[in-house]
This record gives sequence, C-alpha cells and structure tokens, in this order.
Amino acid sequence: MNRQAIVECHELSPLQKQLVRETLRSMIESPQFSKSKRYPALLEYIVDHTLSGETEALKERILATEVFGRSPSYDSSADAIVRTMAGEVRRRMAAYFSEHPEAHVRIDLPLGGYIPEFRFAAPPNFQPPVIEQEQVRIDSVPSRKVTPMERTAPEMPRTLHKWRPARIVALTVVLMAFAGTFLWSYFENRAKHDFWRPVLRSGQPVILVVGRHGDTVSAGATTNSPAVNLAGRSTVILQDVRAVAQICSDMHEIENDCNIASAPAVTLEELQGKSVILIGAYNNAWTRPLLASLPYQIPLMNPAQSNGDQRRIVEHKNSGDIQVAAMGNDDPDTVLGRDFAVIGRFHSTVTNGMVVVIAGLGPEGTRGAAEFVSSPDQIARLVSLAPKSWNGLDFEAVLQVDVIQGSASSAKVLGARFWQ
Repeated sequence: MNRQAIVECHELSPLQKQLVRETLRSMIESPQFSKSKRYPALLEYIVDHTLSGETEALKERILATEVFGRSPSYDSSADAIVRTMAGEVRRRMAAYFSEHPEAHVRIDLPLGGYIPEFRFAAPPNFQPPVIEQEQVRIDSVPSRKVTPMERTAPEMPRTLHKWRPARIVALTVVLMAFAGTFLWSYFENRAKHDFWRPVLRSGQPVILVVGRHGDTVSAGATTNSPAVNLAGRSTVILQDVRAVAQICSDMHEIENDCNIASAPAVTLEELQGKSVILIGAYNNAWTRPLLASLPYQIPLMNPAQSNGDQRRIVEHKNSGDIQVAAMGNDDPDTVLGRDFAVIGRFHSTVTNGMVVVIAGLGPEGTRGAAEFVSSPDQIARLVSLAPKSWNGLDFEAVLQVDVIQGSASSAKVLGARFWQ
C-alpha cells in the first residue's frame, strides 16, 4: 500500500488531522497500549503536540518532567526513562501496524527524536486522474483468426514483468527480517514478564532489600570487595550496587517502581504483604531466615572449621542436608575462580508475600545471579528444567558463577527445584 509521508504539521488538512486522532485513539485502546499507563501517555503527548505545532516541547528533558513526573533538574545521563519508554513505544507501534495494515494513516517515531511522522495510505478525497486513451480505428487493425487458447486465457497485468524473481526474494528477506526482529523482541519481553509476573501481581511497589558492607550473619565472611556510600546513609558492596541497578532497570522496564531498603534497618512489619527482593546472602540478614524452609538453604558459617569451606549451599532432604556448593573466603579474589548463588521466587509464609532471592555466597555470585535473572537466554536455561506452566510455580535454583580476574562471568544451573 502506497503511503504519502507527512512530517510538517502545518501541511496537514483538518481531515488528515482527524484521521491521525482516530488512529491514535485506536492504538491507545489496542492490546499493545491499553494495559499500560506510561506508553499511551508518551504517545498521546507527542502526537497531540505535533498536531498543534508545538514540536519545540518534544525534547527529552521536557518529556521527562511533563510525561513522567521527573524533577526540573532531570539528568538524562543518570535516568534514561524517556529513551527507554520511547524505544518500547516504537516496538508497540510496529506491532500494532503489523496487525492493522489497512489503517488509513501510519504513525511512526523515527530514531533519534521524539517528533512523530504520519504516513497516509492516500490523500483524503483523492481521485485518480482519468487518462484518456487514443481511440484506435477498428478498420486499421489487421484481422486474424483468434485461437481457442486466446479465447480462454485471462488477460495478464502489464506490470507483472516488473516483479522479477530477484525483487521477490529481496522483499521476502526484508519481511522475514522484520518478523524475526518482532518475534525476538516479543519472546524476550515475555520471558522477563513470565519471571516477574507473580511478584508484580499485587500492583504494589517492590521492596528491594540489600545488605550493608561489613554486615555479616556470622563472623568470618569478610570481603575485600569495593564499597559505595549511598547518600551517606549506608555503605554497600559495589557488586551489590550493580545487582540492584540491574534489577531496578528490569522493574522500570515493566513499569514498576523499585524501593530500596537496608537489610539491618527494614523490619518484618514493613515487609508484610509486600513483594520483596533480597540481594546478597551472608551480608543480608533477611536471606537466610526466608530460605530456612526451602529446598536450597544457606547455613550459618562456622569460623572454627579448618577446611575453609565456610560459605555453603545445602539441599535440605529428610535424610539430612546435602552440600551442593561451597567456597572459601579467598575464592572471589583469585584471578580465575568460582562463586555460587541461590536464586528463587516463592511465596513466603513469613512475609505473607512473594519473595525473590538473588544471593551469592560472595559478591560476584550475587552480581552473576542478577545478570542471570535479567537475561532471557539465561532464563531459558532455567525453563528447560521446569515443568509446564513454570511461571506460576515457586522455584529455587543453584548457580555456578565463573569469576575471571575478580569479575563475574558466565553462570550455569547446577540444580533447580519447582513446587506449587
């Protein structure tokens, strides 16, 4: 379907503007936008201001304050909400128009800006010009006998010769690439949504609980990892800060707020009925108690042990605890080593709410576990071990995280348990 590109608002007729607004309303009511608040708000804002000729308001800082409620001191380098939301709006617009190819107007948001373009299938009230053909005198055409084949053969369009095999192949490749990109984006977001859906079902903000640097469940779990001071209130291990940033980015992507609390300060009353994410194992006072009744547990350390395997993950069975993974205090600082982590998502009878645990025995284990739950490819490894409808089940898994020159690298699943 041929479309005429219209960029400048003053070039649009009243009828064309009406078509744009009708298409906008249809998009906002579609499944791609109706279940969200932020995406329709951004789309409606940029289209309305373009139609009214106020394109100077379509700047990142203005959008951040007007659409997303950011402060006037908004810093785009520290908060990429506008770029993130615009990217998601572009994806959802593409999905909408792939399902509505008959739309009279297509609304696009080009990369690198926030001024939409409008492309019309044909100018409204368009009448194709009448082409007068020269009349041919019948008596000037030599007569000949018409064969039976010519009587029955349909007339072939004259433009058919233009669609050569090479053009058909090229068009097919373009369509397949577009479909592949759309499907990859769809399944990538679906994997994350399946992971987080039970946690976000309550609609309440998530409380992300992180331990403080130097806080340990028992003696012997010290670490030389760098620490960061957060607003002078709490000093947090650098790898935990990175894990928090990764998880909060995922929360932001699926339109949920992320409230951060310090493990020693937050109380059980504050966690009751909330969705809770625990970052860290031995430096987070809430991790071990909430794992106490689950298949994979992190026992208290015993500084008196001589074998150095003070930090451990065990699998609890009726016959007794079976050690799954263990490491000494010096392992995370080696050039090439391993860390281990427990990840889990379950309903806790202690907090009476959903809990997600991202707990490495060492700092790099926590960092690797956060990257694991943020990666659709990594989540797919976990799903391959799960029964059907896994996204509605509680689960725990043990990860092995390779550590190269003190930084978390690849992770693999050592074991997983799923239950209702």
